[in-house]
Amino acid sequence: MYKIGDKVVHQLEGACFIVDLVKMEHNNIKKEYYILDPIRDKKSRLYIAKNHNSNRIRHAVSQQQMKEYEDIANSNAPSWIANAKIRNLTYSKTINAFDFLNVLILLKNLIAQKAIKKLCTNDSQLLVAAQRLIYSEISIVNNKDYDLVSEKMTDFYSL
Repeated sequence: MYKIGDKVVHQLEGACFIVDLVKMEHNNIKKEYYILDPIRDKKSRLYIAKNHNSNRIRHAVSQQQMKEYEDIANSNAPSWIANAKIRNLTYSKTINAFDFLNVLILLKNLIAQKAIKKLCTNDSQLLVAAQRLIYSEISIVNNKDYDLVSEKMTDFYSL
C-alpha cells in the first residue's frame, strides 16, 4: 500500500515521510513495520505495523487536490456549533478522521471564532491539532519547511 519515500499523514503526528519498512519480532511474532519520520519533529520516529495502518496513516493529498480543497473551504461560510459539548464531540471526530478538507474547514471555523472571542480550552486544543495536521500537510506537499509554513499561515490568518 505504501512505499519508502511516500508522503503520508499520521493521525496524531501530522505529515511524515516513510523512510523504511522493517521486520521486527515482538512476543515471538514477526511483523513488518513502516518507519515514519514526522516533518515537525526531526528527532521522532514512528513505527506503524504494516497490516494495522489503515486507520492511522493515509497518503498526503496532491498539490492539485490541495488547491481544490482550499477553494471549497474558502467558499464555505464559517459555522459554529453553540453547544460546547456537541461542538467538542463533533470537532474531535473531525480531527480523528484527519481528512484534509474537513480539517481545513474546521481550522477556518476555529480561526474565525478566535477572531471574535477567546476560545475555551477544548477549542484551543482542537485548533492546535488542526493546525498541526493542515500546516504539516501543506509543508510536505509543497516541500516547504514546517516552521516557515506555520509562521506564514499564522500571519495570514491573523490579518
